[in-house]
Amino acid sequence: MDKGVPGINIKKGLLRFNGDKDAYLDVLRSYAKNTPPLLETAGEFNEDDLTDYTTTVHGIKGSSGGVCAEEVAGMAEALEKAAQAGDYDYIVTHNDSLIQTTRKLISDILNMTAEIDASNLKPKKTAPDIKTLERLRQACADYEMSDVDTALEELEAFDYESGGDLVIWLQENVELMNFDEIIEKL
Repeated sequence: MDKGVPGINIKKGLLRFNGDKDAYLDVLRSYAKNTPPLLETAGEFNEDDLTDYTTTVHGIKGSSGGVCAEEVAGMAEALEKAAQAGDYDYIVTHNDSLIQTTRKLISDILNMTAEIDASNLKPKKTAPDIKTLERLRQACADYEMSDVDTALEELEAFDYESGGDLVIWLQENVELMNFDEIIEKL
């Protein structure tokens, strides 16, 4: 993340997420995953249906602004205004540029996140530790949040040959404070 991504104001993005690099990376990954279908839709516009086009570029504008991709957000905003004004010629002239710039941005985000992931490889275990899972279950039963967090951090510190899906499920359910479900599953 230190190298940055051309077209994204990383410093501003980190500020938006209170310096939490992992949270910001998760949002960037989500952006890279969820934006391509919008680009496909934007590429299929026609003069008779500028309402759908307006909605699509509005979504690109919002998500791009959310990750501090200011250039793409600005391009999408200009196209949104053109669509609202019925300026089809402007859209024809500038839409491809938005699509290509955003695709390049997504590619750069994917490259950056892949580099980060490769440098942050977790040690591998066969399966989640039974004692740690039991401590997590007991912490959930006792509503001891610090113990829940500690046990979950221990589980998250590894990649697993089997049982990795359980750890992901536990992460999601701890976040939602679904302690009864966790206790039942464990």
